[in-house]
Amino acid sequence: MQPPLSPVQMNGVTVIYLKSEEVRVADKPSIITTILGSCIAVTMHNARLRIGAMCHSLLPVCGENKSCDGCQTKKYKYVECVIPEMVRLLAKKGIGKEELEVKLFGGADMTMPKTKKPNIHAVGRHNAEIALKTIRLHDLKLVKSDIGGDFGRKLFFFTDTGRILLKRLAK
Repeated sequence: MQPPLSPVQMNGVTVIYLKSEEVRVADKPSIITTILGSCIAVTMHNARLRIGAMCHSLLPVCGENKSCDGCQTKKYKYVECVIPEMVRLLAKKGIGKEELEVKLFGGADMTMPKTKKPNIHAVGRHNAEIALKTIRLHDLKLVKSDIGGDFGRKLFFFTDTGRILLKRLAK
């Protein structure tokens, strides 16, 4: 069954299904939901204005020679590009990065071979590493993370409170 098209109303609350390579910023109470494997979701919440944002990124780095600021094609696809873009989108709403609580999810190694040597090129692990590095680089306050492993995750992000409901999915 296909996920519902976003957004939909359920009991008066907007529910948004976030697909890969998407970002949503909600300034009205909403629930943003997504399903992750090796992909990364980053949430940013501002308690003062009760605004939340969430991304669902597919790959760690874009590989373009220019900075992510100039990356216009597929900038939400890449972890290193989407995090500063989310900060920029929230700054347009009057929110400084020091006011953001950041949470990080995903980065599972869903197809990691069952050998004694870890796959150092696993996409999930690389996604998580780049997300952590980018969060530190931009001096963001990471308050929670659930990354790695070999299982998927389903997230429900309540944009007005910053609350996350997380369900780990069986293999």
